[in-house]
Amino acid sequence: MKLNKDILNGSSSRGFPHAQLKFLLLGTLKFLSFIGVPKLMVGRLYFWLSIANGLLLQFLKRRVNERTIEYLWILRNLDKNKKKVLDIGCSGSFLSYELIARGYDTFGIDIQGYYEKPLEMKFYLSDIRSLPFENDFFDQIILVSTLEHIGIGTFGDPQYENGDLIALKEIKRLLTPTGKVFITVPYAEKSSITWHRFYDNQRLQKFTENGLIILKEEYFRCIKNRWTKFTKKDFSKGKFTLEKNKVSCIVCLILAQKENK
Repeated sequence: MKLNKDILNGSSSRGFPHAQLKFLLLGTLKFLSFIGVPKLMVGRLYFWLSIANGLLLQFLKRRVNERTIEYLWILRNLDKNKKKVLDIGCSGSFLSYELIARGYDTFGIDIQGYYEKPLEMKFYLSDIRSLPFENDFFDQIILVSTLEHIGIGTFGDPQYENGDLIALKEIKRLLTPTGKVFITVPYAEKSSITWHRFYDNQRLQKFTENGLIILKEEYFRCIKNRWTKFTKKDFSKGKFTLEKNKVSCIVCLILAQKENK
């Protein structure tokens, strides 16, 4: 298995959340791959050990990024009966291995190469504005910490205003009438842009301007290095403060076509 150099040097936000354990695991996975263990099994093992590592770090009250929470939320909420899935911004992620193992017909797109791609996955190196799919093609579409980056240009991708809203318009085109969209993004008291977007309530409502509706929304915050659920009312009650330019809160959303509410 060829592993992305960003994951190997620890610079990928989707990579293993603890450097020392990460390199030990990567060595083990390379050995398993070398002796002929199927790639899908190796990739799935990496995915679940990284999740376990993130949960362990939380228990020990050590800082872990939001990916552990996001991936588990996605897997809990995916519809088991809707099989054609698109993972947008999949480079550096091993979520696709778990999706394939669960029987999903998995597609992926990214503006960066996907060196860890499962053999069973259909991957397209593409900007979201020029996707080669027909209308109503996907049952479920996933964007894990991806939408906030679209159009910003941080990763060498094209820069354009309101890239997130343009992406959602294309996503609506690709989604079947009864399909669902799963989105996770940073949440804050006020919308802002650094090397990615932070979303407030006003900006989130713009997600519904092109015929999509929000079916479900859940909020998580990181306090004292532990991710826990919270509500929007907690902001107004002043129960906690946000760390400047750092993701300490996320919102996880399920969207659907308005006409099929």
